[in-house]
Amino acid sequence: MGKAVISWRLCRLMPAGILLVFCLATPAMAGEAAGGWRPVYDIAMMYINFAILVFVIIKYGSGPIKAFLEGQKQEVVKHIDDVEARKRELLARIDEAKMALADSSARFDRIKTRITAEGERVRGEIVESARQQSRRMLEMEKNKAESKLADARKKFLAELVDRATEFALCRLPEEVTDSDHENIISNYLSFVKNMAA
Repeated sequence: MGKAVISWRLCRLMPAGILLVFCLATPAMAGEAAGGWRPVYDIAMMYINFAILVFVIIKYGSGPIKAFLEGQKQEVVKHIDDVEARKRELLARIDEAKMALADSSARFDRIKTRITAEGERVRGEIVESARQQSRRMLEMEKNKAESKLADARKKFLAELVDRATEFALCRLPEEVTDSDHENIISNYLSFVKNMAA
């Protein structure tokens, strides 16, 4: 049973309750001194006026009261529907944000893989270049004994390049921090939001 039905029944029972209160008040008035027909007339008129008032309220007030209660019911239903629609919209936005976050994580992994592969390729090129240089140095050592100092310098440079490459490959994953990751994600989300707008 709905609240509107209970409220309507309460409105219909209210006049009967008020009438009952007036009826119970009559014995209390009986204790007054007898003054003739006027007190009886006043009480009778009070009940007649009350009955007319109840009739007018029920006859002409029941429609507006029903309409008011129905309007309140419709407002509450509309408000609940609006809140549920907003909830669905927010849940959809949360799902979109989760998908965007997952996409950005996958994109970050692809970028990391690409950077690592590029570093390996550059390292391979540097290693190959160093090998070629060492071959040339060995040939020059065979040909010239005076070029030992230059050969040592080139070897040292090649080792320095290898160590710098190894250091860069070891350090590169450490340089991309969580804040860089968050910046990449926030930039991506801003880009997605601007594209959606």
